[in-house]
Amino acid sequence: AWQAGRRGESLCGLPDQIRTGFAFDPHSCYAIGDHNWASAESRLRRKKVLAEPTWRMGAPLRALLRGVEKKGEPPISSGLDSASAQASAAESRRRDNRLTRHLARPETGAIAATLAVFVFFSLASPHFLGERVLGTILLSSATLGILAVGVCMLMIAGQFDLSVGSVYGVASGIALTLLNMGVPAPAALVITLAAGLAIGALNGFLVTRLGIHSFIITLGALMLYRGVLLAMTGGFPIRLKEDHDFLRAFDFIWGPPPNGWIPGPFFWFIVLVVIFQILLRSHRFGNHIFAVGGNLGAALAVGINTKRTIISCFMLSSMLACFAGFIAVARFSSTDALRGTGMELEVILAVVVGGAALTGGFGSIVGAGLGVLMVMMVQQGLILIGVQVYWYRAGVGVLLVAAAVLNHQVRKRGSS
Repeated sequence: AWQAGRRGESLCGLPDQIRTGFAFDPHSCYAIGDHNWASAESRLRRKKVLAEPTWRMGAPLRALLRGVEKKGEPPISSGLDSASAQASAAESRRRDNRLTRHLARPETGAIAATLAVFVFFSLASPHFLGERVLGTILLSSATLGILAVGVCMLMIAGQFDLSVGSVYGVASGIALTLLNMGVPAPAALVITLAAGLAIGALNGFLVTRLGIHSFIITLGALMLYRGVLLAMTGGFPIRLKEDHDFLRAFDFIWGPPPNGWIPGPFFWFIVLVVIFQILLRSHRFGNHIFAVGGNLGAALAVGINTKRTIISCFMLSSMLACFAGFIAVARFSSTDALRGTGMELEVILAVVVGGAALTGGFGSIVGAGLGVLMVMMVQQGLILIGVQVYWYRAGVGVLLVAAAVLNHQVRKRGSS
């Protein structure tokens, strides 16, 4: 978005909308409202820094403001009266702060924390680097990670989805029921994903049309779909009656010979991370998500369909939860009424640890994936070093609070 601004192009594919006072922070695409833009332009004009309106300048406004208002530093020369000179000055200042900018990226903290946890448990337990343990970590990360991809996009848009665990469970029940009824496996997958889209559309409709907070809507959905799964199973496990060759595409082992140790579901997790990271960072829809989560009023001011963006994020979140439920059927060939219970807490933890802000407008799919790996490494590592598994939930709560505080401090420092 910043590079598009430098070239004088419009942002988010909205032609000639820069004049309306909508800009993006070069670090997080945070929307700047009309009053902030006008106030900033007025201050720069009083300092005789700007000779042309900011909408023509095409340079990152915040970088320019920081340079003008630093104490003890002379303002930009009044001779810079052209758009190219203004952009060059802003770019030189951006280059000087490159390290700070990279440290403020959402996935930076997740990379450091994941490496620290990996090194700690590698030294604390000699079995941590074994193929069986690493395979278990990757396999556990796959299901949680697929859910985290959708939840991360939704949290960047400023919304919550507490129903992903229940949707994951009910999706496994739907897929298993269809397969036992004789429906071909590819058709069962399509129907299951369509059910996820419908569930997400309903959640998004209630949030956007009725103005009810997503926390309340998805909390009710959590209880609703858990009850649906309980009714489908009757409280007892249900099993797949016959094998299907199509399911082998979701449950396989690959890696170095002779037996391999990398689970197939982890492959699908990586594929989804790559796809949605590109969608989030290189597509207009991704810019809309950041804008809606960063400043809803500014997004509305430039003509972004905020309701459609939010509903789409809910649909993607529920669809990915259903995809994870179908993979669970391929793995276990069964389901039960407790499938997915409590997963929503671990998903939110992984996304927050990955650098996403609870207030929206900031986050990374790659960071969420790293957060998932770290959570699973903590789970397996505590068991290997002899800590009772009962303490895992307590550790999850402490880690969630610590991650939220750390992310808040990092964002506060990066914006100062």
